[in-house]
Amino acid sequence: MPFIPATNVVRLSDLVVHELDPAVGYSRRDINITAATEATLGMVVAREITSDLEAPYAPVTDAAQLVDTNEFAVVFGDEFSFNPSFTARAIVAGQYNAVGFVGTSGALQLKEYYIKKYIVDDAELTEANYETLKGLLEAQGIQILKTV
Repeated sequence: MPFIPATNVVRLSDLVVHELDPAVGYSRRDINITAATEATLGMVVAREITSDLEAPYAPVTDAAQLVDTNEFAVVFGDEFSFNPSFTARAIVAGQYNAVGFVGTSGALQLKEYYIKKYIVDDAELTEANYETLKGLLEAQGIQILKTV
């Protein structure tokens, strides 16, 4: 019998439950995140609401960022495609260094595992902060579903 080693492959479907029209990327956007950021799947980033599409997002690391004057994105890859772990390159005008899910009028459902892991474990925020974030994301059209 052949030996098959256990593999721990992370897929985009580990984050996404349902996305309206994923073939055209309805909920996906090229974004900039602050340079040299160690990004992981499900990392939540925020910036002040702006019409400047190239304005960079910063990782959520403080409860003070969880306000309704900020817009949020959930990172799922580098500038090329899905990538569960990467370091964001320097921001260059006219280019982007990451891809993320953004609010789209309720057309996106994500699993909570990686988002909650980032907020509670990596960013060291509280469960109450996570619940606040869920409300803010839902107001943006990103529904976070409990995963078992």
